[in-house]
Amino acid sequence: MNQDKIKEIKQKYPKGTRLMLNSMDDPHHPVPSGTLGTVETVDDMGTIHMKWDNGQSLGLIVGEDSFYVIESVQNQEKIREADEKIRVLVVEPMKEPKVEYIENTLDGMQRVVGGLIEEIDLNDNTVLVCNEEGKLMNLQANRRVGRDVIAGTFFIAGDDGSEDLVSLTDEQVNEYKERFHELEEIEQQEVFEKIEITIRGF
Repeated sequence: MNQDKIKEIKQKYPKGTRLMLNSMDDPHHPVPSGTLGTVETVDDMGTIHMKWDNGQSLGLIVGEDSFYVIESVQNQEKIREADEKIRVLVVEPMKEPKVEYIENTLDGMQRVVGGLIEEIDLNDNTVLVCNEEGKLMNLQANRRVGRDVIAGTFFIAGDDGSEDLVSLTDEQVNEYKERFHELEEIEQQEVFEKIEITIRGF
């Protein structure tokens, strides 16, 4: 591994970065898939030294082990600086889901979806928040959820049964990143058809 690549790894995975392991290329004592951990340091050979939540300490090798960032150091700093914000997963049309910290207010939520909000209960202590008038505004088709098509940007937040939404857990972030990872190419005509079905049903 050349020095430029090692420098890139050090910049991408600073101390404190939270990672989720997909798989480890170690036939003897691998860290189990799905384990969360925190970056301790990146050495001069490019190995990422980890402190895994299960107590293991095996390092990661870029290109051999499969893993991804759950929470960056920058995002951790943001949440510490603004306790009133919550961690959500924002899903935009034709883009991969991304973790963001948003104001836990009506105005803050409306800014994310670009208008009036509609909440859809996902029945697992999470809620999907989208633009209530997304279809009528002809916003770009985003993802399918059940038999419906969500138009425009939406986000996933936690729901603990209280009046306000709450931050997603690491496990929920991982679950919905995987669920909405695929970029769905949905014909805009399908959005119009959903409007027609809703009107007729009403």
